[in-house]
Amino acid sequence: MWSVVIADDEPIIRNGIAKIIPWEKYGCQVAGTARNGEEALKLIRQTGARIVISDIKMPKMSGLELLDELKKAGREVFFIIVSGYDEFQYVQKALNNGAFGYLLKPIIPEELEGMLGRATESAAGEKSQEGNRKGNPKTAAEKEPYSRLEWLPAWLAGDMPQDGKERLQSELAAEDKRWHRMILLHTPKPGIPEETSTEEMFSLAEKVLAEYFPQTEHICFVKNRYFVYAVLSTQEEQGKEAGAERLEQAWKLYGRFRNTAWAVSCAGYGLRALLDMQQQIQKLARFQLFGGERFLTEKQYKKERGEWEKAAGFSGKELEDLVLAGETEKLLKKLHESVEGKLLPECRYILKSALFQGYETSVLPSQKSADYRPEWLALKKEKMERAEKSHELWKITEEAFHEVFGRLELLCAKNMQMVVERAKAIARLEYADGELSLGLVAQRLGFNTTYFSHIFSAVSQQGFAEYLTDVRIRKAKELLRTDMKIQNIAQSIGYSSQPYFSTRFRAETGLTPSQYRENAKN
Repeated sequence: MWSVVIADDEPIIRNGIAKIIPWEKYGCQVAGTARNGEEALKLIRQTGARIVISDIKMPKMSGLELLDELKKAGREVFFIIVSGYDEFQYVQKALNNGAFGYLLKPIIPEELEGMLGRATESAAGEKSQEGNRKGNPKTAAEKEPYSRLEWLPAWLAGDMPQDGKERLQSELAAEDKRWHRMILLHTPKPGIPEETSTEEMFSLAEKVLAEYFPQTEHICFVKNRYFVYAVLSTQEEQGKEAGAERLEQAWKLYGRFRNTAWAVSCAGYGLRALLDMQQQIQKLARFQLFGGERFLTEKQYKKERGEWEKAAGFSGKELEDLVLAGETEKLLKKLHESVEGKLLPECRYILKSALFQGYETSVLPSQKSADYRPEWLALKKEKMERAEKSHELWKITEEAFHEVFGRLELLCAKNMQMVVERAKAIARLEYADGELSLGLVAQRLGFNTTYFSHIFSAVSQQGFAEYLTDVRIRKAKELLRTDMKIQNIAQSIGYSSQPYFSTRFRAETGLTPSQYRENAKN
């Protein structure tokens, strides 16, 4: 059994991690929990723990200082950094000092389990190969550092070996100053082996990138046999759509790309930007698989979503909140009103897009990949495309959304992350209700108020009342850019008293509502 030490100054978080993970499944046991780095260091020395899960910022000794001490002592541990700060310099320093990986708060159990599984596999591999390593020094090729982009496939796939990771750290600082764009090519029907097709896409991607982007460094790699990723790297910032037109021309010219997604991000904001870019481009790919087959960029996806909102008469964000909040009847009523009196093709367009957005909302981010679409959803989509009458289309839509809501209920029953997301969605939908409170939301979700307060704070790093205030202040800022009276704004966002609203607004923004309005006008 591998011993694990958990260090965090928040008792809710460290105890939550200790209880929520099925440690035995990974051959692990929690040797102890610590409030700071000093306590953790003592525990590690006492227990010989090989896996450490630690917050970055703690009193007495921070997570980074703890990592330094372990390194000085020559202790070989798999150090997983947990950070509530989306700032790459913290993570970069930890990685440079040999951390195994990092997770951002709020912690998603599935992500932590995935990293824990990789850590135990690596630890087992090290143990079995220990004798071999002594008698077999690394070859010169193994010692060579990664090229600028060579590390990306293994990093994004989550299976970079520890020795490769160590070589990577020394180059990340320079890599972090470069700009990246990512392309994803995929077969129309993932899940069906098409090795030749994937090989053709790979060679075609290499050919097009070399021909259309001759001055740009690039790398291509295949993931899961059905997806070809290409990452372009440049020294200078380029517009989000830079190169998209050239790539689309190539796509039309060769006619064999089938589906292409294109997303852009800047690694200058940190390694997490690359991971976010991967998530975004996978979403574009899923959208193509669900409802389109053309070349698609992030800009085009946003434009299409805007067209859907115009046709449906309400926002995609409201749809997502209604799904998360479990408001089945309210959402179906809105959708029914949006298609009433419209011709069949427009009804189909509105309802198919709504189903895609609804299902996307009901799945954990950690469960999503470019090809996660379930068979039942594909069947519903095909039935919607074949429906010849509006009432048939509506019946299929109702069935599909009841399935989405049913699956979301099951997920909420075993995943606190989704329960907290549901509470947040309720706050975003019902912020105008002055009586809305943590107690009412907890009761609605079937939890004891005190227990749910702890859960919400641990997952969100803020209390429910604080989150609700944030929602109300954001809405107030929107309304202050209109001519609506301040008293009416206060009432419309859940404050019965204008003076109290002004006090809260100033506490959050540093300005009175009138000052904010004046600044917005200028």
